[in-house]
Amino acid sequence: MTTRDIQPATSHAPPRLQMSYEEYHVWVDEDTHAEWADGEVIVLMPPFAIHQTLLNFLNRLLTEYV
Repeated sequence: MTTRDIQPATSHAPPRLQMSYEEYHVWVDEDTHAEWADGEVIVLMPPFAIHQTLLNFLNRLLTEYV
């Protein structure tokens, strides 16, 4: 797998790689955030700190309400 196999991502879509399920298992490790679907590997973006902060805030609001 080389960088030329990576399709360019749009501003909202993560990069996708073409490979078999067997190649995916060789390529992926426990720190890689990716999914394999129909011959494509979809590399997932990590959440931003502001997103995590907002989720924690909303979780605390709901906890206090309940």
